[in-house]
Amino acid sequence: MNTDRSHIRDEMFDALFNLSHDAVLLLDGDIIIKCNPLVRKILGYEPSELQGNTVEKLFPPRDPLPAKEFKHRMKKTLSGQAQFFELQLRQKRGGKIQGELTSTVLRSRDSGKRPLFLLTIRDITRSHRIEQELRTRTAQLQATLNSLPFDFWMNDRDNRTILQNQHSQRLWGDQKGRHMEEVTPDENIKKLWRKTNQRALSGEVVEAEQSYFFEGEQRIFRNIVAPIKEQDQVIGILGLNIDITDYKKTQSKLKTSIEERETLLREIHHRVKNNLQLIISMLNLQKEQLSGAEREAFSAIESRIISMALVHDRLYNSESLSRIDISSYLKELLTTINE
Repeated sequence: MNTDRSHIRDEMFDALFNLSHDAVLLLDGDIIIKCNPLVRKILGYEPSELQGNTVEKLFPPRDPLPAKEFKHRMKKTLSGQAQFFELQLRQKRGGKIQGELTSTVLRSRDSGKRPLFLLTIRDITRSHRIEQELRTRTAQLQATLNSLPFDFWMNDRDNRTILQNQHSQRLWGDQKGRHMEEVTPDENIKKLWRKTNQRALSGEVVEAEQSYFFEGEQRIFRNIVAPIKEQDQVIGILGLNIDITDYKKTQSKLKTSIEERETLLREIHHRVKNNLQLIISMLNLQKEQLSGAEREAFSAIESRIISMALVHDRLYNSESLSRIDISSYLKELLTTINE
């Protein structure tokens, strides 16, 4: 009866051993005594090529670290703790894979024999490479965002921060994983953020100017909040806060400067216009006392001054200081001279 049960147990073990989706090795100490067919697909060896060899056959010959790490893990396995770890393994044709290994002990040294281990190997080379690429791209993205000269952040649909650049951290502190309500105690700001973020989560791009108090100074920001979409579904939002305080100050100074310039130009125009009118009036008074060639000379001078006064007036009232409407200018000049 016991023999039958032992036979059934062995058959079940062999079935599970051979049907596994991972390469499975049975180790007597460090000697491989049995392999399932998956070693052919994962490592390129026939089971018969590995059986009877030490497990070190699977490690790169010029790199002692995988073998050292493996021995360390086997010692821990002996204590009864199953081990899950990653190691670089060598294939038959010299290639290398990243393996995800699991080790369990089936028989300890207490039995008087060498320990018996069950070792499974899963090829995670592709997923490991994808993970490495993802980490690299994430680092590149973070470096790019950190180079931006303005506050940049991303929230999930629950309004928890999932990404910040360094500029944002300097303004608000490290908010990763924290809810929007925890960023500031100012209820007025939070009320505004709730409204803006909700509109963005509804698919709208929201732009506005907002004022915040930082380091004893009121700063003005151009705020842009936009939805992040995946297959037409909003999965989060991103925001930009661009400090436009200095721009606003410069804009105000320019406006004041332009107004002062316009006031000065009006004053200059009036003075020039008055001076020209005074000269024309003086010529008219003097002309009345003259006759013949002298009178004609004064009339010619008066016409030139009138033409200059008209040009000045036209330029002052024109949108462009570089040109005037010559047709209307000549008509007005002839009308004025003939009066």
